[in-house]
Amino acid sequence: MIPDIRTKAIRLPAVLILTVVLLIIQGCSVHRYIYTPEDMRAMLSSRFEDDALAQIEIPFETSREMVAFAEDAAGDEINSIDKSINIVQAIISRWELDVEYERIADFTAEEVFHHTRKANCLSFTHLFVSLARAVHVQAHYVDVRFESQMTEKNIIISNHHICAGVYDGAEFFLIDFDPNPEKNYRVYRVIDDLEALAHHYNNLAINEYAIFQETYDDALIMLDTALTIKPDFYRAMNNKGAVFSLMNRNGDAERAFRDALAIEPSMPEANANLASLLMKQGKGTEAIVYAHRAVSMRPSNADYRYRLALVYLHGGYYAAAYKQFRWITRHNPEMLLAFQGLATTAFHLGHLDEARDALNRMPDTGPDTDEIRNLRLLINGNSEQDRP
Repeated sequence: MIPDIRTKAIRLPAVLILTVVLLIIQGCSVHRYIYTPEDMRAMLSSRFEDDALAQIEIPFETSREMVAFAEDAAGDEINSIDKSINIVQAIISRWELDVEYERIADFTAEEVFHHTRKANCLSFTHLFVSLARAVHVQAHYVDVRFESQMTEKNIIISNHHICAGVYDGAEFFLIDFDPNPEKNYRVYRVIDDLEALAHHYNNLAINEYAIFQETYDDALIMLDTALTIKPDFYRAMNNKGAVFSLMNRNGDAERAFRDALAIEPSMPEANANLASLLMKQGKGTEAIVYAHRAVSMRPSNADYRYRLALVYLHGGYYAAAYKQFRWITRHNPEMLLAFQGLATTAFHLGHLDEARDALNRMPDTGPDTDEIRNLRLLINGNSEQDRP
């Protein structure tokens, strides 16, 4: 069992957010988290053919130049935390590496150091881990956010936020390169290097291939690589379903979402994605079950409630849909499409004043302009069309 880590935050001005945490261990088995690149390749040799194994990139691998840079950056410090602070300063300082944040910048540590000087959170973490370990700091990968996701064409993609962590005696320091870090992650866990490698390929699949290039076959190859590295990586399995959905391969998408839920039934993303897919297939009753599960797991998540509302609306359950749309507009008013749903359901329920008020919150231009205009005509009684 991998121990959970619970936090209490402190500030470190002008450098980064560091979080001091106490490691709570209760009956935990011994687990190895850190491997050398050679160890990694040896472990993966039984999972990949030789040609495929040769293509696997170990994202924290370190060149001679990087080792020399890390030694110079760490200076004469002995304490692991002081070394870490110096390395972080060297990474972000405009007078040294000056690495800039870019959300879709999935690179290895060597690529960032030698070529791109751009990195997202995971790439920053690869770079820090590689440099810190070069000066004998036991730097770990840490999964800090259980609800990090993106929505691409109405499909939920799971893309966790990974930070670095360094032990200092009984304390554990979290190093977060997010430009808008949370001050206090509630519960998170140290992950081993194999799982971090699976995250690397999951990120590549989604950020580089599925979203940026829209080369879905390449995205599937990256996701299969992640799943070969970590067969129970249900988040990559959900994302595989998401890519299949983007390719309109609905049967494959449904199988992938169900496979993700077979591994982790309480995964809200896969429940919500499966619900949306079942709704498109006309399986409304089953869709409601999965959409409701997602909301029950994350009741404050407006996106899950929106999907549940759409499933209800699609099935003609206007009162149930109205309840969900109304909740969203009150708690997450920036989700403008929820006002359109509220207007539609309020109209069907005869709440015309509320329907008009909801439509007035919608922008005058956008992809659904004609639909909104027609709905406004219906509500105002200026059309002989049937209700939408």
